[in-house]
Parts: sequence; C-alpha cells; structure tokens
Amino acid sequence: MGRRVLVCDLNNFARYPTISVGYLVAVLRRAGHKVELFSPWSVGIGGYTREPPVRPWGLIDQRLRMRSAFSASPLVRRVRAELGRRFAQSDLARQSARLETHFRTALAAGPDAVLISTYLMYRDIVERLCALCDAAGVPTVVGGPYFTDLKVREAWRRIPGLTALSVGENELAAADLVECLASGAAAASLPAIATHATRGPRRPTPFRALDELQRQFVRAGAVRVESERRLKGTFVGGDLDGLADLVVRNQKERQAIVDMKWSGSGYYRQRFAENRHLQLAVYAEMLRQETGLWPDVSYFILSTCDLFARDAGFFPNARSVQRDAEISAPVLWQQFIAAWKWRRAQLDQGRIEIVIERIPPTEGSTAPEGALQPEAIPEAFNDYRWLAGWEA
Repeated sequence: MGRRVLVCDLNNFARYPTISVGYLVAVLRRAGHKVELFSPWSVGIGGYTREPPVRPWGLIDQRLRMRSAFSASPLVRRVRAELGRRFAQSDLARQSARLETHFRTALAAGPDAVLISTYLMYRDIVERLCALCDAAGVPTVVGGPYFTDLKVREAWRRIPGLTALSVGENELAAADLVECLASGAAAASLPAIATHATRGPRRPTPFRALDELQRQFVRAGAVRVESERRLKGTFVGGDLDGLADLVVRNQKERQAIVDMKWSGSGYYRQRFAENRHLQLAVYAEMLRQETGLWPDVSYFILSTCDLFARDAGFFPNARSVQRDAEISAPVLWQQFIAAWKWRRAQLDQGRIEIVIERIPPTEGSTAPEGALQPEAIPEAFNDYRWLAGWEA
C-alpha cells in the first residue's frame, strides 16, 4: 500500500525544485507512494539571489565587506552581523510566517511522513516546521548536502520534533525509509540515518567506498585512473563497444579494469569463483586489442567496500576468489567465442533455445567441450522471459 509523503524543498537558490529532490520524488512515486511537493516558489516566496546586479558603488561595497569580514574589532563584527541579519536575508527567511501558513495547509492533507531538504541557513525555519509536524503526529526526516559532516550532524540531530536526519545518499533507500516511518519502525536501523539517540555512520557508504578505493589504488601503486573509459573492438560476430567504469594503470605500466557495482557482494564473488565474469572478459579483450596486453580485472562493490579480483597480482589487498588459476580472462574469452559459434550455428538452422529456469534443458542445451556453458538468468532480469509464455 502506497504512503502519502510530503516533500518540502527549502533549497531555493533556483527558480524550480532542485534536481536531487526531483530524483527523490521519482524514486518514491515509482515505489507506489503518493508524493506532494511543497516549495516556497509554489506559494510565491522568492529565492536567494546568488549574484545580484552590480551597482555603481559596487567596488566600495565589496571592499567594505572584505575589511569588515576580516576585522578584529568586536564592534565592527557586531555591526556587520546586524546589517546581515536585517538586509541580507532571503525572501524565505523574511517571509517565514507566510511559509508556515502554507505548510500548515499542506500538512492538513494528512501525510504519513514529511521529508525536508534544506541548507544550513534555514535552521530556524526547519525547527518551526519540525514542531508543526510533531504537533500533527507526523514523522519528519531532514536532509541536505551538509549532513555528512559530523559536527553539523551533531548540531542538528536533536532538533525537537525531528524523527531522523539523513546523513548520506539515501535516494535508493527512500521508499524503505518512508515505509519505516509510516509503520512506526526504528529509522535508525536504516543506513545513513542519524536520530536523537544514534549518530549514524561516521562516514556514509559512498564516502567509505571512495576511501577504500583510494587505499586500494595507493597500495597498487596506481599512477593513472580513467573513468567511463570508452572501449572498442571486434570479434568473429562483429563490432564490440562499451564503457569500462575504471581503467587503472600502475607504475609498472600494467592495467586493470574495475567494474563498479552498487551491491551484490556475494553474487559477484561467485561470478569469479565460477569463472562467469564474462562482462569483465569482454572489456579486457577490447582493451587488449587496443594495447596488445591483457589487463587484470576486478569488481568493486560500493555497499560493502569489497574489491574482488582473480588474484592479487595488480591489487595486493584485493579479495582473491579465483578457484582455478588456469581460467583467466583470455581463457574465458575463448570459451565465449566457442559458445558464440555454437549458438550461431543453431540460429542458422532456425533453432532458438529459451534458457529459463522453469524450462528443462534438451539435448541441444549442452555446449560443446571448451565452450562456455549456458546459464539461466533470474527471470526478473531476463528480457526474453516472455518468450516462455505466462499465466493469465
């Protein structure tokens, strides 16, 4: 059952809701939740002008601003702070009472959860919105671009009325978060969440993953890393084309391909163990055609910070999971070529096998010796599953 969610976007440095909030709304709606977006712009409250028009006295103004900002005089600093409070506020800060009135109206629709995206400059407004949500009995999560910082997190997570603070990249877990809030479950059990009682992870998953990846590269003596590396090549069936997530070169001029995956640590470890890392073998063949040398290949799993490789030859600290040292990327590539020729011959005879778990194999399902054996893809990820029919 879909939940009703009110998303409040206080990031009013633009004339439209921010793209990241759009992603969040899209994820929630795709999960079946009914989402209403509340933005100050939608009720006629303007944003903050980053670069106002230059005025005739602009140079004098900028020099006074700079001198007062670096002044050691307590009096000058107090005067500067007071002038900033009176004249440098955005429309949102000046019209906070009006914003609260419109927010009450949105809250009266009875959302199951409220998600607020904000900059740090709007803390006073966030405190009042959290108080309104608390009075209405609606759980509230606050997030934004600065809550990965531990000091900022500590200063915000105990705001009265706040249920949880999003301290990392939670877009993909947003649907689970909403369901957790609406059902009364403990939000602290989710990743990248801080509450009154819990501080959350010291480093959100993406940052921990980047830290680990950097350590692996340093240990491997990497001197160059290329992201989204375009690879091209040919094989007996035609042209090859693809993008490798990362291509790493070390001090000895050896290269390695790193394929980044959000999750699936056990699954991709098994790909190596069963010599089924065909995607990496294809990437490796294309890079070999370009450079004349076979690269090493590996998977990096962001959610668990695991780096899996066939061996520790390139990445000394990688988790080596290759079961048979003889089955390397070149051997796997040759197995693929043999399998392709076998399947091509079947197609030329007008024979098409639907490889799916609920259809038993036939005598034509076994590949010849030296060829990569067919593998049934989980039906949820099989684009051809409808060829097997379906039940009404």
